[in-house]
Amino acid sequence: ALNNEFAGWDSYLQALESGSDRVAVVGVTDYASIAGYERVIQERPTRSSLQKFALILPNIELRISPETRDGKGINLHILVDPSESDHIDHIKSALGRLTFEFREMTYACTPSDLARLGKAFNSNLEGASALREGCNQFKPSFDKFKEWWNSEGWLKKSSIVATANSSSDGASGIQHDNGFRALREELYRFTHAIFSGRPSDRTYFL
Repeated sequence: ALNNEFAGWDSYLQALESGSDRVAVVGVTDYASIAGYERVIQERPTRSSLQKFALILPNIELRISPETRDGKGINLHILVDPSESDHIDHIKSALGRLTFEFREMTYACTPSDLARLGKAFNSNLEGASALREGCNQFKPSFDKFKEWWNSEGWLKKSSIVATANSSSDGASGIQHDNGFRALREELYRFTHAIFSGRPSDRTYFL
């Protein structure tokens, strides 16, 4: 919805099919949904090249508040275990209970509600543009996200939460010198994994 770098589904599927044989696991990432994951799972039985992957995961990317020093929401991911046959229904049901308030209205993390949020924010938008804006505006607080995830029994036992650690849209971008250090440390303790390419981060978190 927000960062599609492929020229349509054929381009995306071709990129997966032509990837290195050393790649065993793929996380199909979407903002606030699993639409892309569902499409890949539908395509997999008829595309032998997609069957080379040992595991294909739904990876739900969200943005939560507070904002970083660069004015961006914290980049958070939920990676879900797909081993249960009804995992898609469980995921959609859980996302329907994650909400965000805007102008005294409550919006769920579903495609229809996200589009409604986008249109409420900008009445000139329709369709995919409204959905895109809704995804961009949907930024629940960390406390609200944590409370939601802890209350979702199936999701909690079937997923891990990861956060980026960049200073732009990651946890390290939270301005600890402005009274947010405790919140940043709580975010680190809550998440199961940290996305970072810096060896110094690996050493620090270990």
